[in-house]
Amino acid sequence: MTRVTRRYKFAASHRLHSSELSEPENHELYGKCNNPYGHGHDYVLEVSVAGPLDSISGQVVNILALDRLVNEQILRGFRPSVLQRRRA
Repeated sequence: MTRVTRRYKFAASHRLHSSELSEPENHELYGKCNNPYGHGHDYVLEVSVAGPLDSISGQVVNILALDRLVNEQILRGFRPSVLQRRRA
C-alpha cells in the first residue's frame, strides 16, 4: 500500500468582538484579535490518500483530480475569507 500526501496553504482572518463590551473593554479582552480590519492566520491542510498503485498509471490517486477536489470542496470556502466567532 502506498500513501500520497499533498499540502495546501491558505489564509483566513477573524475579529473577536462583543457588542456588549465597550471598545476599550474589547481591546483589553481580545488584544490584537479585536482589530476592526481583522487579524489573519496562515493555515496548512494536509490531505493523504492511501491505496494500491494503479497498474496502468502507477499512481495511488490522480493528483490533478485530488487538487481540483480539495480546491472545490474545501479551499474555495476560505479564499479570501473571514472567519468570525459568533456570540449568542
